[in-house]
Amino acid sequence: MDDALNRARSGGGPTLIEALTYRLSDHTTADDATRYRSPDEVAEAWKRDPIVRLRTHLFAAGVWDKAKEDALLKECNEQVQAAAQAYLDTPPPTAEQMFDHLYAQLPAALQKQRAAALKKRDD
Repeated sequence: MDDALNRARSGGGPTLIEALTYRLSDHTTADDATRYRSPDEVAEAWKRDPIVRLRTHLFAAGVWDKAKEDALLKECNEQVQAAAQAYLDTPPPTAEQMFDHLYAQLPAALQKQRAAALKKRDD
């Protein structure tokens, strides 16, 4: 980090920094990490979580507070809700649309399947 900061400050441009952190949650909804990780291991990892550490640092530096955090959370929630509503308001695709935009020229076998989907829709 020091090298990257010095390079940037001296006009040397940006540096790509790879930052690895501990995965605090399961891989997927089908995963149960408690089978191979102890609660103590996860609790220790939470103490090193970079987001929690940054939040603590910003609070201590006096540049972040509960009001700012509440406003950010409210704004983020509103954006998520608006995106979810936009999705829900989107009409469902028609059956034949699953064939659109797959190929520059739809292969013959898929042309037959698309035609069958159109026929079924029109019946």
